[in-house]
Parts: sequence; C-alpha cells; structure tokens
Amino acid sequence: MAITTIVMDVYKPGSELKNKVVDISDSFNARVGDDQVRLVIKYVERGIVERMEQEQLTPFMMGWVGQPDEEQKVTAETGIAVSYHGSTNDIIGGGKVQMDLPGTMFPQEGMFYGFFGLENDKGKRVTTNTVRFIVENDNPDMYVDTEPFRSELQKLLDEAVAKSKTTFGDISNAWEALKKEIEDALTKGNTDIDTYLSRLKLAEERLEQYEKDLAAGKGVKQEDLDDLKKIIEVDVTNRVGKLEKIVGRNYLTYKTISSTLYSIGDGISDDNINAILRVGGTLAMPIMVTVTNSTDPNIVMQSDDRVQQNIDHIKKMGLAITMIKPHIGLAGGYDGLNRATYTPSDFGTFFKNWKDVMLHYAETCNTNGIPILCIGCEQDKCTDPKYIANWLDIYQSIKAKYPNLLITYAMDGNEAKDIDGHGQIAKAVDLVGINAYPNYINKNYDDSVTQDELIAGWYFEQDGNHYMDMFDSYVAKYGKPIFVTETGSMPWKDGLARLISLQEGDQDFSGQAAAYQATFEAFSQNSNIIGVSIWNTNAPFNFTSPNKTTESELVLKKYFKGGLI
Repeated sequence: MAITTIVMDVYKPGSELKNKVVDISDSFNARVGDDQVRLVIKYVERGIVERMEQEQLTPFMMGWVGQPDEEQKVTAETGIAVSYHGSTNDIIGGGKVQMDLPGTMFPQEGMFYGFFGLENDKGKRVTTNTVRFIVENDNPDMYVDTEPFRSELQKLLDEAVAKSKTTFGDISNAWEALKKEIEDALTKGNTDIDTYLSRLKLAEERLEQYEKDLAAGKGVKQEDLDDLKKIIEVDVTNRVGKLEKIVGRNYLTYKTISSTLYSIGDGISDDNINAILRVGGTLAMPIMVTVTNSTDPNIVMQSDDRVQQNIDHIKKMGLAITMIKPHIGLAGGYDGLNRATYTPSDFGTFFKNWKDVMLHYAETCNTNGIPILCIGCEQDKCTDPKYIANWLDIYQSIKAKYPNLLITYAMDGNEAKDIDGHGQIAKAVDLVGINAYPNYINKNYDDSVTQDELIAGWYFEQDGNHYMDMFDSYVAKYGKPIFVTETGSMPWKDGLARLISLQEGDQDFSGQAAAYQATFEAFSQNSNIIGVSIWNTNAPFNFTSPNKTTESELVLKKYFKGGLI
C-alpha cells in the first residue's frame, strides 16, 4: 500500500467540535499482524503549518479496534483498547510526523475508532481529531516476513480454538489443563474475570453432559458441538481480548469511594457498603470530628467504640478500607462546616490538639491494617505557609511510630493552586492529595457532548484550575505522586457544569456517568496519578438509586472491577 500523507487541521471551533470527524478509511488501512506500519500526518491550523518542534509537541493516538456499531463507532464494550505515544524522532519537519505503528495497534480485525493528536512534553493533549480506519484480517502483505503480534494469552486462546476444531475427545482430554492455563494467565492481570469464568464453567458443564451422553450410548448432535466451539472460540477470544491491557496506559493503585462516618446517625449503611463492593472499589472513610463553631480550637473525636464497631462491620462484609480521612464539622450536624473558613482562635492550641487526633487515628490505621491516613482536609487557614512547621511536626511524629503508614492531606483548589505557599503542605505528606472538581463543560449534558470535550475539563481552564498541569507541577516540585482525594459529579445534567446547585425533579445519572468515564480516561493518561476517591455514596453525590442500576454504577464497575483504570 502506498504511503499517503494525511492532512489534519487542529483548529476546532467549539460550536463545530462534535462534527470535526476525519475519516481516513480511504487513505490508511491495516491488517492484523502488520508491524512498523508507516503513517504520515501533516498538522495545520487553519491552513498554517503547525510548529511542533518549537512547542515540543509529539504525536499520540488512542482508541479501540473491534466491530463498529450502527453509528460506525467502536467502544470499550465492543473493541480492544490500543494506543501509541510518539517521540521527537517522529517529527520530520514541515508540520509532518512520520510514525511506524507497532503491531499492538492491530490486535484483531474490524475498525479502529479513536483519536489522533498532539501532546506536549508533559503528556498534556493539545489537540485531537477523531479518526477511523479498517483493520483487515487476511495475511499481511505490507511486511510479508513480519510475524503477526500475538500475546502469550492470545497464544493460549489460539490453542483452545485449535483444539475445539479437532475431535470431541481432544477437547475433553485437554480441557482441564488448558482451563487452568487460561485462568492463571487471567489472574495475573488486574481484571474482573467473573463473567469470563462463568462462560468457561458453562462450556465445562456442557462437556461433562456430552461425556455422560456418550457413555450412555447417546449421540451428540453436531449443532451441540458447534455451539460449544462457539463459546470457546468466539466468546472467550473476544472477552479475553478486551481484558488485555494497553501498553503505556496508567492504572491506579488506589481505587476508592468515600462514605462518611458522621458523628450522628447509625453509621455507614449496608447499602453504601454493598454499593462499593458491587463496583469493585475500596473505602475511603471520612470520619467527622467536631467543634462548636468555626473558631473553636478544641477537636472532639467520636468514641473509639463507635469507630471500631463500624470498621469491624465494614471488614466483616468484605469491604477493604484504604484511607481514614478526618473532617472537621460542627457538633450535632453532618458535614456542613466550610473548612476553608475555619480559623481557630488559638492556633497553638489547635495544632497541639490536632496532633493528638492524628496520632490517635494513625494508631487506628495501624491496628486495622489501613494503609493511608489523611491528616487534614480543606483547612485553608491552617495551611498558611507560616504553619508548615506544625504540619511537618505532625508528619514526623506519625512516621516515627508508624513508618509504613502513608500520609496525605486533601487540599482544596485554592490551596493547591498556591503551590509555593499553601501547597508547601506537600512537604508533610507521602502522597500529594488534591480535591478536584472540574467544570467539565459550561452547559447541561446531552448526547451532543463528546467524550473529548469532557476529558478536556481536566486539561483546560474552565473553573480557574488546570488540574493536569497542577498535578504535574506538584510531582516536579516535590517528587511525590498524586492521590485525587475527592472528585465527583452530582447526578443531574447540570452537575457537569456546576458543583453546587439547587436541584429539582428526578435525578439523571447519564451526565454523572459521563463525568466518571471522562475522569478515568483522563487519569489513564497521567502516570503521576496513583489513586482516586469518588465523592460520595451519600446524597447529593450518590451514584446509586433504589429503583434501578444506574449508568454511573455501571461505569464505576467497568473501570474499577473491570480493571480499566
């Protein structure tokens, strides 16, 4: 196939963004097994050549390869995720990039649907164009001598398919050993294999029944064998293919959901615990500690019995606790105090009391095998640079007693933006914690909003924050990874545009689900992020409904339990 230079315009006016689709099917196709496939793209902006060298831009592409739906799109549900991140070696001048795409870009036949674009030296996307091209499945003819790319897991599946095409006895004799090999291969990955194993079990049960029929002198219909082969060949191959990870994709170490232990009420409910279990998350547990007013320096903790009873019950139900996160609130209430305005009348007394509280909860973490303690949350007045020595004292005192306990602090946006001032709290933690609530879009969510538009909310200024730049800046300055200690969206369509608003009418989880997916896809692009906590199981951020399984819950399950982040 002749190498074609494809021209892409990086200029995308907002009103036309959803229509800026570049179909390169006629200019570029590929075959399963092709490797080092040459692709040349020329980037211009309204006709002017893009100056990539000066702006330190390099090409990237991400998307899915699989069977297109009725809208001619391939998604995570119907395809295998693939990606390519280039380097300065790909830039050949004149606005052109020349990429030799690896075989991992073409794992199966179908269509590639995704986006190509440019990113800067920090991995921040500068522009993207949506593209699609055909991936064919006949023998490679572009590079005839190149051996097709096959993963170790795919080789096992090839073996399964080969055996399924021989005799019934061959399948039966090899089944146990082959099943164990595939199960072991899957278990090594961070994937949800429950659905796959249930299909495997179904095939096994059918084999057992066919063996009994044969032993009893009964015939086995050819269509039954064909059906069994289909389970092994089609369902297993496709399902496992989707579980294989993308090279270069960021996966989180900590995937948590917050559920608050208030100082009043019955504690964290079984409904909330079960919701987190269903989606495959672990618990980040804010624990309310109280003051009488916004200047009271005397912190009152909940009783040890109450806290421990909740921890024991949560663990008994099978939910792991990843973080304890004390929140200052008003006595007799829920989480209603604006901690950013909390100004102790005596900072000396406050820090003495706060150190005692943190040491106490550090002991609770140590006793219960909880790996992370958050030593504060959105306490702007207390993280003034003149108090950083107090925070360092708290940090060092905890680490002296519990050296393996990880420490974070949950900065709000104003604290985090002040990286050289309030942001110095990063000196007193192991993980830089930031509560991040981007405005994903500046309008209500509807079907015309694209995933790229929502992902852009993490990169571009819509609410005074450039979150991805902020994360990278902290890592560069303090050398510590990022834990996004809070993020989320309310389950109404305007929840993507505004964090707090008066809501009326039925909840709509479609916008919240889109926000979750955009968040996880954005985080998958930044290896500086190692953890997230979704805020919160409780209203008004709830992701569940008593009447149905919500779109939001399904997205959380896909990414958390399904191992996509």
